[in-house]
Amino acid sequence: MNRSVSRGVRLPAIVIAAGALTSCASLEGYAREPEPPAVINTAREAYYGAYADQAYNAATDPAERKRIRDLLIYGKMGVIEHDFDDLERQLNSTGNSVSLVGDLAVLSLSGIGSVTGGKSTKAALSAASAGIVGAQGAISKDLYYQRTLSAILAQMEANRERVRATIFAAMKKPDAEYPLTAAEIDLKQLIRAGSIPASISQITQGANESKQNSEDAIAALRNITFSSAPSSDKLGAWLAPGSIVDPTHTAAFTKWIKAQPDAAYLTSVPFVVIVRGPDPVMEAVRQRALADPKLGIPK
Repeated sequence: MNRSVSRGVRLPAIVIAAGALTSCASLEGYAREPEPPAVINTAREAYYGAYADQAYNAATDPAERKRIRDLLIYGKMGVIEHDFDDLERQLNSTGNSVSLVGDLAVLSLSGIGSVTGGKSTKAALSAASAGIVGAQGAISKDLYYQRTLSAILAQMEANRERVRATIFAAMKKPDAEYPLTAAEIDLKQLIRAGSIPASISQITQGANESKQNSEDAIAALRNITFSSAPSSDKLGAWLAPGSIVDPTHTAAFTKWIKAQPDAAYLTSVPFVVIVRGPDPVMEAVRQRALADPKLGIPK
């Protein structure tokens, strides 16, 4: 092999090697953790070690047991939060470094090929560049994961917030009603709530419910027979006095619907079904709206 070819081949090899090293660096988008690993390991041992619950089990005074229980719950939650942060960092960094390094390598190889002489060298560089492009295409399915990551993380946070709220509410109870063993069960729920399978399951369930609500709304529109009940006339006249839609009243009614306990269903139903639907469910909604002083619908 002549020198020009040797040099041409060594250069992209160096670029690829550097890229491989760069890919090890996490492109997380997070600030560095302030606690060194030793601190987290100490906390993990203190709150999850073999003797973590010793003081709690030895306490006999109810107030003291509750105090120790609360400290243990907060400490255990702190470890769980740290582990969830680690998971978020790993999820955000997955694929980012591969994509970036692949792009840089292709650009580097193409640039070297344009300034390096010799047909053999250019052919080798073009082949290497094409190989990287092909490899990127082979992992393009991971882009779907990257695009949905924000939705998955948002669902994780929502799931965890619900469990946290349950724990905090239960911590107001005395130890006799909410012992540490019960809290441990809820803490395990908190861990599971921050998992990808639980998040995807919740997203899927929500999508299925939304789909079913939409299908029900369409079926209701197809089969609707308009109600002439007084509640329909009053609500309709308030929303569209003189058959002209009142945007202020419409906005107020929309806001009211979103605040209802059955908002998930009502927001998927067109106004005409709520106002003129003859079924007892819609009649109950109309009566509720007419009785709410916040809307101020004339009796």
